[in-house]
Amino acid sequence: MSKYRVYELAKEHNTTSKVIIDILGRHSITAKNHMSSVDDDAKVAIERTFARKTGTTEPTQAVPPVQSAKPEQRDVVPPVKEAQTSNQQPNRPSFNNQQQQPNNRATTIK
Repeated sequence: MSKYRVYELAKEHNTTSKVIIDILGRHSITAKNHMSSVDDDAKVAIERTFARKTGTTEPTQAVPPVQSAKPEQRDVVPPVKEAQTSNQQPNRPSFNNQQQQPNNRATTIK
């Protein structure tokens, strides 16, 4: 009889520990947190739950997409570049945090 941690079961089934705890609660199995130990019966209940969700149906063959005889015509528009002269500044927000502060110091002339 093996013991399994809830977080191990969650990792095995690519889900969260909370989902595993909820499933165990529906089966009247008590698990308080991700470190709770559960037995083989709980593992079987989890495996049955996830096997039901994924299902084992017959594999279907992928149907290739139907292509029309005439390819679609797309309008190709070349990208437009705006000319930037040497006098223009790039669009940047202006910051005035480097303004000159008035000089309030007393100056002495010798």
